[in-house]
Amino acid sequence: MKKKYVGIVLVCMLILNLFQGILPLEATPNTEKQLIIHYYRPDKQYEEWNLWMWLDGKDGNVTEFTEEDEFGVKAIIPLEETANKVGFIVRTNDWAKDVSDDRFVATTEAINEIWLVSGDETIYTEEPNLSGGAVILPEQVTLNVHYNRYDRNYEDWKLWLWPEGKEGISYNFEKEDAYGKVATFTVKDIGSIRKLGFWLYKKDVQNKDVEIDRFISTTKADENGKIDIYLKQGEEKVGYSKEEMYIKPSVSWATMDTMESICLGVNVPFETKEDLKADFSVTKAGKKIAINKVELLNEMEGGLAKGAKLYLAETIDFNGIYEVAKEGYEAKMATAGEIFNTEAFNQLYYYEGDDLGANYQKERTAFKLWAPTASEVEVILYDAGNDGKMLQKVPMTKQEKGTWSATIEGDQNAVYYTYKVRINGEWREVVDPYARTTGVNGMRAMVIDLAETNPEGWETQKGPELKNPTDAIIYELHIRDLSTHENSGITHKGKFLGLTETETTTSTGVKTGLNHIKELGVTHVHLLPAFDYSSVDETKLEENDFNWGYDPQNYNVPEGSYATDPYHGEVRVKEFKQAIQTLHQNDIGVIMDVVYNHTAKSADSNLNLIVPDYYYRKNLDGSFSNGSGCGNEIASERAMVRKMIIDSVVYWAKEYKIDGFRFDLMGLIDIDTMNEIRTELDKINPNILIYGEGWTASSSTLPTNKQALKVNAGELNHIAVFSDDFRDGIKGHVFESTASGFANGGAGFEETIKFGIVGATKHPQVDYAQVNYSKAPFAKSPSQTVNYVSAHDNLTLWDKIELTNPEDGMEERLKIHKLSNAMVLTSQGIPFLHAGVEFVRTKGGNENSFSAGDEINQLDWSRKIGFKDVYDYYRGLIELRKKHPAFRMTTAEEISEHLTFLEMPTEEMVGYKINEHANGDEWEEIVVLFNANKEEQKIVLDRGDWEVVVNDQVAGIAPIETIVGNEVVVPSRSAMVLVKAKGVETSTEQQVDSQNETTRSQAKTIAYIVGGVAVAVVAAFGVRRRLKNKH
Repeated sequence: MKKKYVGIVLVCMLILNLFQGILPLEATPNTEKQLIIHYYRPDKQYEEWNLWMWLDGKDGNVTEFTEEDEFGVKAIIPLEETANKVGFIVRTNDWAKDVSDDRFVATTEAINEIWLVSGDETIYTEEPNLSGGAVILPEQVTLNVHYNRYDRNYEDWKLWLWPEGKEGISYNFEKEDAYGKVATFTVKDIGSIRKLGFWLYKKDVQNKDVEIDRFISTTKADENGKIDIYLKQGEEKVGYSKEEMYIKPSVSWATMDTMESICLGVNVPFETKEDLKADFSVTKAGKKIAINKVELLNEMEGGLAKGAKLYLAETIDFNGIYEVAKEGYEAKMATAGEIFNTEAFNQLYYYEGDDLGANYQKERTAFKLWAPTASEVEVILYDAGNDGKMLQKVPMTKQEKGTWSATIEGDQNAVYYTYKVRINGEWREVVDPYARTTGVNGMRAMVIDLAETNPEGWETQKGPELKNPTDAIIYELHIRDLSTHENSGITHKGKFLGLTETETTTSTGVKTGLNHIKELGVTHVHLLPAFDYSSVDETKLEENDFNWGYDPQNYNVPEGSYATDPYHGEVRVKEFKQAIQTLHQNDIGVIMDVVYNHTAKSADSNLNLIVPDYYYRKNLDGSFSNGSGCGNEIASERAMVRKMIIDSVVYWAKEYKIDGFRFDLMGLIDIDTMNEIRTELDKINPNILIYGEGWTASSSTLPTNKQALKVNAGELNHIAVFSDDFRDGIKGHVFESTASGFANGGAGFEETIKFGIVGATKHPQVDYAQVNYSKAPFAKSPSQTVNYVSAHDNLTLWDKIELTNPEDGMEERLKIHKLSNAMVLTSQGIPFLHAGVEFVRTKGGNENSFSAGDEINQLDWSRKIGFKDVYDYYRGLIELRKKHPAFRMTTAEEISEHLTFLEMPTEEMVGYKINEHANGDEWEEIVVLFNANKEEQKIVLDRGDWEVVVNDQVAGIAPIETIVGNEVVVPSRSAMVLVKAKGVETSTEQQVDSQNETTRSQAKTIAYIVGGVAVAVVAAFGVRRRLKNKH
């Protein structure tokens, strides 16, 4: 899964590029502190390449190479004096990377200069010697490994070293110098090896000094092939000089952990002794605070420690600034830590009220903000959402539980506002976290009379009624994708209003847009982020900027770039409601993709400016925990963060009548918060769907047992998770472009397919040890499983098949394509389709199209014409599922009782039987067979006449042909359904579609003669005979 995390990091980094970080977008050499980066490419093609750069813990920006020199090109980046570490990626604007990993450079000098070579991850601090475009490597290297331990105890410590890709050898520290112990040895036959990996360990490799693998660059060798490296106890850094390893002793982090204690860590261990109180000090506004007790943290061998917990003699004041020091160490300002999670803090500051934000009445508007650490707050009124003039500045009054309030008389509808918050003597102007709408680019909130934004008939309209969650068929859509193609026939291209145009067609009369979605038959449209996000400049909409929108800016505000007028806050609200109402009028539910796991900005986000450190999880050193891969993660477990998330979801459900919520990186939301969301939504409408990604993008400080992960789905109440097991089992690993699954030629996926068929529930015939990722059922019921094979992330299904099956022709690939979602649409659980998959959507092989623009992302309606047979096939499968509840069972017990797996004649086949009118189905028996072989396969059924309603050409519920006898030939790579003759229905869609009738008659001739992957669904209506089960 590592590749996935890297991909998410890339998406989220680029999301931030509109925000001015400390690094400038255009570098100039006219500052005292600089970083100079030289870059060499053997092909001399520099035009598309630039740098993505960020200060450690800060947001990133693009920096261009602006000069040429004899080495290649270079960028000169001015730095602030405090910038001591810079991260960078050499990349193109579409995020092709020269070197896959993030790289970092220390910038402690006035002039910092490095050299980079394309394809080489080494950061050179001197210009490397190049030959033919490559760095010249020595034939052998002599290493002097210098090791310094703070505890001065070197007994039994050894070095394990391996040349990259080769076996390792153990070396002893046999020499000594002023730095510490030294191991000296020679590594021969370097060849093209650029890295030597190593561990420091004591007695055995399970007891390492530093857990991670570290590496020595062979390019650091001098002209004699010699390399000196310097290491320190417990430090990851590999230094190539003694001076490089000097560490100035300092308190590296300090956090308030309770109302009476502060924890701290240091970068250089200190010696422990019986009474350490005199060695530490805590001051507030210059006044010393008495320390009652010191408790050691992070103790090390040899009587050393790297941390302490200080128990104070007085209660911490949140409006105070505390400085923590240790004798001989540089001091550190204390930030809030675990104190925010304490019951004492909640008792003081948890606010239960429902009136946060701007509460509009025609006569007056009441403003309320939660800012417990602020010393002053003002509300400022403006006449416009950007620029314009300030109308009024009103001081707010501190109220209960850390809230501030102000009431302004008169009708304030359409007046824009911000808050100014004073914290530690510093004023910050911020947007209301509870803003209902904003002006352009979300920089100022707007007071709004929501009743005036309701379309006619809004109060009485509602979404489709779901008897069970498994009745849903979800269609994932980006708002721009639906309408921007020139042949969409939609007037409001890229807008909410594009979803309100109900009779659109191409120039040749093929249905498009909402007209198409309704014809297809899905029950719910899942909209990629429609809330206000930061990555599209709403003042430049003529440029048609594109982004998926996973960079939240204002959680309760519709995205302005989808409105016909982003400058006036009421427009986006009205038009989003119009889109929702139109979908509801066409019996289609609306699901919002919500991103409560992180925000676009970190340290300078509105949330962090209002209550510093409260809304985000932090690491011990004070840096942001980054489980999202986007620079931060929201601390959902904290009471007022949890309240904010729940209030937001409830607001969308009530005000916009949203029918479901998909949670991005749901694993970063704690289980209790997710369950409370479910409880609150049930009070509004128990039919509201909740599902999400049951994983994180990287490690989080939230304990694993509290994360809303797939593995913890059993603790989630009526909340579903995506089945990546089934996804990758069908088509192959999403992060290995040529890896195949069951449908496209992979071997050994039968148990994973069975796992998906039963909706990840407990079933006695599934061997969970053989399942892709989950080694046990994660779902309590099938309604907790979202089955899918493709989504907006990664390659489209068609692009994936083109890479996994390059030798197959178009016809064979289309068979794989149809089989893949035939498995999704006939399995237990909630099926999920990527928009456009029904007409073989392609993004030209782009696996990460988050900002690739309309040309790559838009739905190409001409493909619906070119792949009409595939579209009709998908439409028929959807009709089959909707008409037959046997595919939509609601409990694990029901599935175990009515679904039995059959013994198959060969590998790469999976078959099962659904019997006894499962879930009230009028068909008594249904048999489903998946044949992933390249050859057709025969299977024997009970004797009788069977009607085929799905085969490798046609899908639906009406008969295609009759098979007499009990032998059925299952074509390779195709699908089929058989039903007892008297049980056959007539499809309304198939009756009126003459082209389907033609296809059907053709299918009678070619069925079972041509090869194709097969799904055979065999149903017997009111038949006593059973299929022969070879078990």
